[in-house]
Amino acid sequence: MAADSRVNPDTRQDVHFRTPDRLVSYVADSGLTYVDVNGVVGEESADTIAHVTVDSLRTELRVHHGNLYAHFGSLAKLYADSATGYFRIEYCPLADGFIAVLGHSDYTLAFRRRDGRLRLTRFAALEVAAD
Repeated sequence: MAADSRVNPDTRQDVHFRTPDRLVSYVADSGLTYVDVNGVVGEESADTIAHVTVDSLRTELRVHHGNLYAHFGSLAKLYADSATGYFRIEYCPLADGFIAVLGHSDYTLAFRRRDGRLRLTRFAALEVAAD
């Protein structure tokens, strides 16, 4: 995952992935669980927990729209900026994979062994946005 070199660092909407298919190739065939602590239901804030299929994720990445696309874009920008410290990743082992923790637990990505390969099975955006 990498941000396009023409990205304006001041606008989150400008992020483009080199190839959505390449990013999706790391996702489990069954899709992934998406967690966002800043989700909104109606007029109330609520955690969002959803299952996202591979096809749905691919579409979101191709059209450059959606919450998960925005989080992947934000993560790519933060990871590329060495001043944020996001390039330092902590790993928590699991019996069948690991969890990568970025930032101060702002993002966690769970990779589990599926069909002999490590695949992304869970993406969690855990930073609380300021109101």
